[in-house]
Amino acid sequence: MNAWAVIVAYNPSGPGLSLLAEKLHMDSVHVLVVDNTPDLEAPEYLLPASCNRLQLGRNAGIAAAQNLGIAFARQQGAEAIVFFDQDSVIVEGYVPSLLRHLRPTEPGVVGPACFDLEHGFEYPSFRLDGWGWAHKVYSHPGSGLQPVDMMISSGSATTVATFDVAGTMDEDFFIDYVDLEWCIRCRRHGVPIHLVPECTMTHSIGQCSVDIGPLKAFLHSPARSYYRVRNAFLLLRCRHVPRLFAIKEIAAALVHHLLVLPQATSRSAHMRAYLSGISDGLRGVSGPKIYL
Repeated sequence: MNAWAVIVAYNPSGPGLSLLAEKLHMDSVHVLVVDNTPDLEAPEYLLPASCNRLQLGRNAGIAAAQNLGIAFARQQGAEAIVFFDQDSVIVEGYVPSLLRHLRPTEPGVVGPACFDLEHGFEYPSFRLDGWGWAHKVYSHPGSGLQPVDMMISSGSATTVATFDVAGTMDEDFFIDYVDLEWCIRCRRHGVPIHLVPECTMTHSIGQCSVDIGPLKAFLHSPARSYYRVRNAFLLLRCRHVPRLFAIKEIAAALVHHLLVLPQATSRSAHMRAYLSGISDGLRGVSGPKIYL
């Protein structure tokens, strides 16, 4: 299968991106790095000579970067695309073990058991019930493929045929909820999504995590907090997204950011982002937003 990896980067630092590209090269996967780093920030990383890079010179958002990667890979005859963030960590043989569960001409999405890079806990995929309530799904090694309705995009693989059925990423969301909205859209079009328990990947989720009683919350930058809050409201405007799921995500986003606010180093910036996210979400503002 002609497979392409689309890696979205933003101000990458350290050897992680280069190591990821090298692992993919070992798996005979074509690599495209779509770099959202503003042109004032010169990239400071090396890639294998066979890798391709699109230097956008601006932060176009993860959805737009992925769509550019999809279009580029399709022009090169790609049959399958694997998405990664710059801090994803895989082992050699990862991509072939995912792709064996896909057929080139049939729509389908598969993804790994994803673990937090620092703390090692598993980040769940989700299954929606008939009411639209999301139930967490964790991997059970040896159980075979596990059907799910939503998973994070980093580390997941899909056939190009899937985009012909469900479309590409919604750039109105810019960054947060891009993957979940797309997964729900795939399921509404009958595209199967499966968790592959024997495939594992480590990934950084948020800048850091904090324990608040029995809950584990992730602390993001003010900009990410803005999109997390605003885009939860945008879900409510999507007809294919179950209303109960959207309402639950709005409530979770509002409560989450109030809980982590005392842990933030720049509380005023986070509060401005939080209030701006609520205001813009209620008004249906979408796409990139400069608010500070």
